[in-house]
Amino acid sequence: MKTNFLFVFALLAMLCVVNAIPHQLHKRTTVFGPCTPNPPPELSVKISPDPVVPDQIATFTVNGTLETPITKDFKFMVAFDDDSGAVAPPFTADIALGTTVNVVEKVPVPSQSLLPSTYGIAVGIVNPNVEPYLVIGCAYATVNGHASDIPALLF
Repeated sequence: MKTNFLFVFALLAMLCVVNAIPHQLHKRTTVFGPCTPNPPPELSVKISPDPVVPDQIATFTVNGTLETPITKDFKFMVAFDDDSGAVAPPFTADIALGTTVNVVEKVPVPSQSLLPSTYGIAVGIVNPNVEPYLVIGCAYATVNGHASDIPALLF
């Protein structure tokens, strides 16, 4: 009887451990998708580290092919936002002319005090000289939430 009890206890303990293992190995990644509404061509975005770390530098690697050529008026922009709008001024950098995007930029991530628990990251090719801004390529990700939690910011 004592042996059966120990066997059942050991079996249940093993089942609990085996069942919990997949949950410990789940790594959150940032998944970028198209911007809304009226999405321009989507850009492929990879970030490192993933997810980004507040108050540190993140490397954004962005690729894509655009329908509209990039002229000297366009900039590469990365913006962090929440449901009330931008949480910090967007990062802006010059971009090569043409219809192909190949950008690797080191972007400062806003501090933890500015980033809410759920926030969005918008990456785009934008002409800031036009009101509203002209966006010819972009991608958007919601961090620590669902895409519907935060409306996509188009700079």
